[in-house]
Amino acid sequence: MSRLGIAIAAGCAAALGAVAATIWVGASVREDTVVAHPYEDGLRQDAERQARAALGLSVWLPGQHDADARPLLFELKDRAGRPLVDAAVTVQLSRAETSRGELGAPARALGGGRWEADLAFPSPGAWDVRFDVVREGRRVRMERRVLVRAACDLGAGPCARAIEGGGEVTLELGPRPLRTMAELAVRVTVREPAAATTPTSTSTSTRTSTSTATVTVSFSMPGMTMGENRSTLAAAGAGTYEGKAVLVRCASGRRDWTAEVELAYPDGARRTLRFPLTLPEERR
Repeated sequence: MSRLGIAIAAGCAAALGAVAATIWVGASVREDTVVAHPYEDGLRQDAERQARAALGLSVWLPGQHDADARPLLFELKDRAGRPLVDAAVTVQLSRAETSRGELGAPARALGGGRWEADLAFPSPGAWDVRFDVVREGRRVRMERRVLVRAACDLGAGPCARAIEGGGEVTLELGPRPLRTMAELAVRVTVREPAAATTPTSTSTSTRTSTSTATVTVSFSMPGMTMGENRSTLAAAGAGTYEGKAVLVRCASGRRDWTAEVELAYPDGARRTLRFPLTLPEERR
């Protein structure tokens, strides 16, 4: 073969090798499709927007959330502001901007447009809450982003919970360190919407309550039968209620409790708020 022919053959081989290498590199670094079915997803999102517009639903969430506090409480209303009661509702939680930590559960109607789902935010930070509402054969999806703070434990100090519709309840136990089989002082402070003395108001400003709510506090141990432990507190000034309680010692050595504060109003409305409680280890 002449020198010219050898040079041409070598050039062709080098060119083919470069093309093959380019194809291999391109196949190795390709990115997955971000949206697998963009057209179908677009149609679905458009249908959801139309359903929201047609039904005119709105959702309300408390302004503050604590990690590990359950249940998740919210309110649903229709276009005219009437409480939504006749629907199937599911709730899903996920870390903001990710699919990590996804949790879901059906919601249960409490009456008056109030709902609850047996869910708790596992950790503090930004979370997305998605509500899927099925009503009149239409599915409506609504999303809200909330900021979750670290869980408050009554064993360390007073804890506060937001009231549905506005306001706040603070529960405090003492003296600390808390002990079983010893009398504990219980104090509840109720702050409600400034526009009304019952929880039907939607105002966001608050003031100390002057309502005539009956306030009870009960204690239970999750998954353990400890007997009824419920105390009715006495009014001790504007928005303050006080009483006594005793926590029995669990034979298994468990120290985790749940305190439940119930507000019962003369018009029949009720509000229930739950607080985690971990007792310190006791020396025998």
